[in-house]
Amino acid sequence: MDNGAPTLISTLINQKKINPIFSFHFQHYYDFDDQGTFTLGGVDKSKLKGKITFNSVIPTPILNAIAFWLINLDDASVDGKPLSFSGKSAIIDTGTSIMIIPPNDAKAIHDKIPDSEFDSQSELYIIPCDTTAIVSLKFGGVDYKIPARDLILSPISGTQCLSSIIPGEFFGPNLWIVGQTFIKNVYSVFDVKNQKVGFAHSK
Repeated sequence: MDNGAPTLISTLINQKKINPIFSFHFQHYYDFDDQGTFTLGGVDKSKLKGKITFNSVIPTPILNAIAFWLINLDDASVDGKPLSFSGKSAIIDTGTSIMIIPPNDAKAIHDKIPDSEFDSQSELYIIPCDTTAIVSLKFGGVDYKIPARDLILSPISGTQCLSSIIPGEFFGPNLWIVGQTFIKNVYSVFDVKNQKVGFAHSK
């Protein structure tokens, strides 16, 4: 997954300094009592609740190789109503602050968010800053919620905000890039040895 170039984590694993696993709990900026953690070689059980559900990493289309932390995406829903997506996959990218998903999928989600609209000039979606919509992603048969406040990327007026779900296409119409919009709402585990990504509900 590192294209052959040594990284800090791969070097520590190869030197048997840590177990071949790492995990994240990210802090929300509005939660001053919380603290984000990056755990090398294990899992911080104080930051999660319930069990960790793992998903196998799959080859990246076109490249036909394991190149990213890419896993199957079962479906997405808005306010508990499934959108019936199929054949989708998601790169789990801790270094991306937003979600970038194919335009048709972005439209399907925003069509279910009341009073959302597409801005043809910026090619972004505008949603009410006080939206109460909750988007969920389903991985490994488990739904993980994105709270309404995390759908906000930035305000553009007193009542309108840019959505953090951005239309864009990489490697075809079925691949999503899932960044902090989603990841900061779960406890995420990256199993290097077994090439799996796990999620648990954050505390």
